[in-house]
Amino acid sequence: MTSHTTQIPTSEETPPPIPRQETEDGYIMRLAIMDDINEEREKMKKEDFWQKSRAEGDRRREVRIRELRAQSSRQS
Repeated sequence: MTSHTTQIPTSEETPPPIPRQETEDGYIMRLAIMDDINEEREKMKKEDFWQKSRAEGDRRREVRIRELRAQSSRQS
């Protein structure tokens, strides 16, 4: 049977522990910031979609108007 010895690190080897509350608050703050960023990205994607959709609708409308004008000028 072999015996295992646990090496206890000296204070020079390990940084002082970060207080638990500070760590959790920082983590929660980072999560909140990421949520805000993700919400902003989603909002921008939706706005971009609607702008493209509106532009496409405008183009279709203009084409349709031109077709109708051409049709009515042919008829008269």
